[in-house]
Amino acid sequence: MRKYWAFCKITWQQTIAYRGESIVWFILEAIPMVYMMNLWISLQKFGRISTDTAGWLITYQFLTLCIARLTAHHFDDWVIDDIKDGSISKNLLKPFSFKGYLMANELTWRISGLIYLIPTFLVLIPVRYLLSTVHLQFQQLLFVIILLITSFFQRFFVSYMITLAAYWFDQASFLIHLKWMFEGMFGGAWLPIEFFPMWLRIVSSMTPFYFWFTLPIRGLIQPIPISEQLIYVSVSILWVLLLYVLSRFLEKRALLKYSATGN
Repeated sequence: MRKYWAFCKITWQQTIAYRGESIVWFILEAIPMVYMMNLWISLQKFGRISTDTAGWLITYQFLTLCIARLTAHHFDDWVIDDIKDGSISKNLLKPFSFKGYLMANELTWRISGLIYLIPTFLVLIPVRYLLSTVHLQFQQLLFVIILLITSFFQRFFVSYMITLAAYWFDQASFLIHLKWMFEGMFGGAWLPIEFFPMWLRIVSSMTPFYFWFTLPIRGLIQPIPISEQLIYVSVSILWVLLLYVLSRFLEKRALLKYSATGN
């Protein structure tokens, strides 16, 4: 366990050393949110949507950014590149779990992402909309925290399986873009799922992507009965277990297939 704690400390030092790049990436993620917020405010001013609807949409847009910063993973690209050029060998031969190393690394980056979220509360978000829309009751908050933790692991195992595809074919990076598309269509990362057709909402509720954005945000802005909360939490945990088992199966098959010279 101490070795993974050491990985966390090293990654924390990296987040401080590369804080300029982190800030730039955060700004790039925040710009679309700011544009969409201004769109909803403009529509509300011209009477196209009500004040309540504008507040809901603005809050939704802001919360998608917060959730993305807390639960997203970005190791796909460099791990795929390491697999393709054989550099992954040095990590596979070391006396630690590579998956555990990635987990410690990503967890530290997500914690550092909290630092960049704090200024947005002061600068980017019209607080009056947020305060009038979000309902932070303890029970609801606990439900959302559990969903965020499970979605963190779901997203990790999905990203890890994407990297494993590189053991079979070179152009595995397209799966990263496919994942982004599914996040937007089925997860509600682009727009609230209520904007999409009914059939798409039904399909969305049957995928793990539904637990990444739509459900946590719903838990913050509207009350959900305890019976439904228990069902959602149980299904979310089942998705974690299923994705973990599937990633383990693919990992074993991938390592049997892997070979490299040099590096």
